[in-house]
Amino acid sequence: MIPSFSSSDEAEPQISFLAFLNRIPDPVVIKNRQHQWIIANELFCKLIGIQPQEAIEKLDTNFFPAQLAEQIWQTVEQVFTTGISQIIEIALPLLQEKPQPFIIQCFKVDGTQDEVYVAMCFRAGSCSQQQRAAEAALRQSYATSRALVEAIPDLLVRMRSDGTQLDISFEGEFKHKALAAPKHKTVYECLPPQAAQLRKFYVQKALEVNELQVYDQEIVIDGQVVYEEVRIIPSGEDEVLTMIRDVTARKRAELELQQLNEQLEAQVEARTEALKKVVTQLEQEISDRKLAKAQLQEKEEFLRTIFENIEHPIFVIDVSPDQKFYYVGWNHHAEKLAGISSEAIFGKTPEEVFEPATAQEVTQRYAYCLQKGIPVIYEEYLVLQGEGYWSITTLNPIKDSHGKICRIVGTAIDISDRKRTEIALQQSETQLRQQAQELQQTLQELQVTQMQLIQNEKMSSLGQLVAGVAHEINNPVNFIYGNLKHASDYTQDLLHLINLFQEYYPSPASEIHQAAAEIDLDFIMEDLPKLLHSMKVGADRIQSIVASLRTFSRMDEAEMKAVDLAECLDSTLMILQSRIKEQPDRPAILIIKHYATLPLVECYAGQLNQVFMNILSNAIDAVEESFVNRPLSLEKVTPMTTDQEQMTLPTITIHLQPSRTDWVRIAIADNGFGIPEEIQARIFDPFFTTKPIGKGTGMGLSISYQIVTEMHQGSLTCHSTPETGTQFVIEIPIHQSPT
Repeated sequence: MIPSFSSSDEAEPQISFLAFLNRIPDPVVIKNRQHQWIIANELFCKLIGIQPQEAIEKLDTNFFPAQLAEQIWQTVEQVFTTGISQIIEIALPLLQEKPQPFIIQCFKVDGTQDEVYVAMCFRAGSCSQQQRAAEAALRQSYATSRALVEAIPDLLVRMRSDGTQLDISFEGEFKHKALAAPKHKTVYECLPPQAAQLRKFYVQKALEVNELQVYDQEIVIDGQVVYEEVRIIPSGEDEVLTMIRDVTARKRAELELQQLNEQLEAQVEARTEALKKVVTQLEQEISDRKLAKAQLQEKEEFLRTIFENIEHPIFVIDVSPDQKFYYVGWNHHAEKLAGISSEAIFGKTPEEVFEPATAQEVTQRYAYCLQKGIPVIYEEYLVLQGEGYWSITTLNPIKDSHGKICRIVGTAIDISDRKRTEIALQQSETQLRQQAQELQQTLQELQVTQMQLIQNEKMSSLGQLVAGVAHEINNPVNFIYGNLKHASDYTQDLLHLINLFQEYYPSPASEIHQAAAEIDLDFIMEDLPKLLHSMKVGADRIQSIVASLRTFSRMDEAEMKAVDLAECLDSTLMILQSRIKEQPDRPAILIIKHYATLPLVECYAGQLNQVFMNILSNAIDAVEESFVNRPLSLEKVTPMTTDQEQMTLPTITIHLQPSRTDWVRIAIADNGFGIPEEIQARIFDPFFTTKPIGKGTGMGLSISYQIVTEMHQGSLTCHSTPETGTQFVIEIPIHQSPT
């Protein structure tokens, strides 16, 4: 923004001013209080190689080297601050040429709205020694005159005979009143009529007689009566210098002094009598104070004796006004403990006595006591003379007569022996706790080992028993199954022979006819093939059961082998068939199988069958309990869809499918009551069971978890939702890595 330096804010005076600058034969630039270029004439723009519009709001640093710009900035700032013109010599680089010498004259320029600017006028060449001396003398003379004016405590006003005020000083004790007397206004506009008329009278008289005129006046400023002494000195043909001094205090002091004289005369007599009484009282007080001093000295000696002889450290700290802490001293016991005399710590801070870490902690304690303003008790540990020292420390704040804490007295009770004992006990307790944990872990490992041995023995005995029973049943079944075919063939031959006899001898003897009627030969001929077929079906069933028993026991497969998991699941279901079929209190359990086509899986088949047996047995128990506790009358059930049947009938669903790469997933789910959330976290713990005594041992799921996770490097997880059911998920790799 280009400022206006005329009395008008219109654009025309500004343009005229710029035209005036362009006619000046030297480069000129004007800066605002922020040191920005706001006006530059054409010669200045040509000097530094820019267009006039490019100079607006620029800084010296945009075009001059940093050092030169800093020199110019300091000179201009001095002009802004002091109002004294300055002249400097610089070497200015111009358009990549060698630096040229220039003289810059800086002087202050006032705007129309209290703005202040500095004009810089550039002139090629350098000052002569005489010019620099003259300029320096002029600046010194101006500075001296200004200093004298400002040092005068009176208000100085330069006036004409018509009462117009030309200049006013704004500093000094009384000069704040100059705000009510701005420049270029008459005394009639600034003072009451009577005071203005009096001022003008003495101004004209001073000019007439050309002598100093002095008078007093009384005026009202801000509602207060002010007394002024006015001195008027002629300073020209039509100008005077008026010095106005505030003598209100002197006037009031004179009035008060007069009143005080009158009051003093009346009070002297009263005071004389009062002094007599006071003298008598003072004599008594002096006597009392001597007695109190003696008592105080006695108490001080008593406290000093306690301070020095008590068997606990006592220390005294002074609190400075800026809340810093300085030791005043400590007793003999503290000296012996710290190895530092009381005189050596006098006037020292904690930082000068202790190590940095200890000093910081101690200072924080003192600051806390100072903040709370009450006694503070805490347990403290310090290293003194290379040894650890524990204490119960008490800080007592001492207040002065104004209620401000000025001193802190501290006492410490040694508890080092007790702390060492506590630390030894804590270490022993830690060792005992660690040993107890180790014993607990050993006990758990023993329990798991014992459980595994018991379960392995049970499964080994069960496997041997199942294998033996299967072997013993298999021999007679094979005998029966092998002879059934021959018996069937023989029966067909005999029946064929009987048919031939009936065909060729339609009239047998009466005895034969009677015997045929008695045995119902026609029924026998019709029923005997059916009887033999039923026997074959039964033998097939027995063979299937025996095969399932052998598959489940896997007594001949103790090592890891590749097996068909679907066959393992089916063999387990065959063993559990007696529990799955219909019971008096419930219908048959619905078994839903979703078997995907999978390759043979490397595993310990007998151990994995044990896992299937445990999970399926628990699932059967869950659906039986759920169905018994919420029975459903099948006779009253309306026709249902398959999904509805699965929701109402006891159901176990088995999924056999691939999982992640080269893994299989076996999920066995039931629609029982589910497992409460607080129990789910413990179902794999050894010996944990929710079944009644005698029905569950709490080992099945724990053994199953170890078989899956440790023997097969897989995972066994449980997902259960109350009132919905439970699902156990087994995931194992298809190929076991060698261990």
